[in-house]
Amino acid sequence: MDKSVLKHALKSAEAIFLNPSVKYPYDDIIRGVQVNGTRKKAVDINTTQAFGKKLNYGNFRENKIKAMDVCDTFFLEQKEQIIKVLCTAVKSRNELDEYEHELFKELRDALLLYSTSSLINESYNRIRKVVELYLEHIVSMAAEIDDDRRKELVPMLFLPIDSWIIANELIFSDYALASWGLTRKSSFGKIYSKALFDNMQRYLSDKAQEISTELGEDFHVIYFDVFWKNRLYNPGCNLFGEQGPGNQANDMARTRRPLLTHDMNSRSPAATQPKTNDKLASYPQLLRLIMNELAELNIHIDKDYKCIMRKNGEYILEAAHPTGRRKNIVTVWPANQGGSIRIVGIGKYSEQTRFDYNDIGTDKLRSDLYTAYKKTQL
Repeated sequence: MDKSVLKHALKSAEAIFLNPSVKYPYDDIIRGVQVNGTRKKAVDINTTQAFGKKLNYGNFRENKIKAMDVCDTFFLEQKEQIIKVLCTAVKSRNELDEYEHELFKELRDALLLYSTSSLINESYNRIRKVVELYLEHIVSMAAEIDDDRRKELVPMLFLPIDSWIIANELIFSDYALASWGLTRKSSFGKIYSKALFDNMQRYLSDKAQEISTELGEDFHVIYFDVFWKNRLYNPGCNLFGEQGPGNQANDMARTRRPLLTHDMNSRSPAATQPKTNDKLASYPQLLRLIMNELAELNIHIDKDYKCIMRKNGEYILEAAHPTGRRKNIVTVWPANQGGSIRIVGIGKYSEQTRFDYNDIGTDKLRSDLYTAYKKTQL
């Protein structure tokens, strides 16, 4: 990995995790806060949709909402204990792992009230990832944790492993994934056992140590999370993306952004977001949704791609390329039985497939779209 990229990642991570611009009460991190007009919370239904087919509470949407409610309620009820353990009891990464495993078991039991043992026990990481997300947000932003203790806890944190992290070539090598029986397209639920989870975290720990040696500064495992969905280049000096006064580390870093090549962050985004294009309102709903998903990845119409309508009614989103070559990111058929899309050779939409609107906002869809865009830039 380019050393300039690593240095940039380190500075961004230090700002986000060690010197958060804005802190919040514990309860607000769990329940959610408004940041720049958007509600942000540690765990939302984009994460708990992994339980959509694992609960027997209701339909898919009702299940993922119920799972989120169960998780939030559990962490709200455990607030005093969690804060006490984090502030006074945990002294090492091994101790934090043991504590998180206990939280995993208690949360699993809470979810079991709405499911079956076989479904809930199918995947260790499906629940452990939720635990990691809560702890990551609490440690890095909770006002109840003082800054000195935060600096002690951050090096102990484990990386929440989701499909985006698995797909990111900067984090896991192809060889490592293959050795674990995984691929770039594997979902985070494929990490079935605690043993596999431990192996992947050890790999991350070793890699973080190698980076620390190369940079001559401490690069902690949780710092890999700045590569998640281009957080490395997004405004904000905390995990919710809120920029506070007097904390300009990320602003300074963004003016010196290095170019990343041949990885999930393989372009050099503009320093500012393009203005909203009014003509989007004229496009069919499904097409607008796909464009919005690309925008969430900092891939914008006119700047990064153009939209071409074919005579049969399909729309092709064609990427801009420095050499002038024309390459397709995604094709959208908005009028085809509720709409269908094709992301050639990638994921569930590798062939023209009727679109599942439950995929909107998911890590998997966005990862596939980003991979498609990345391929157009090679």
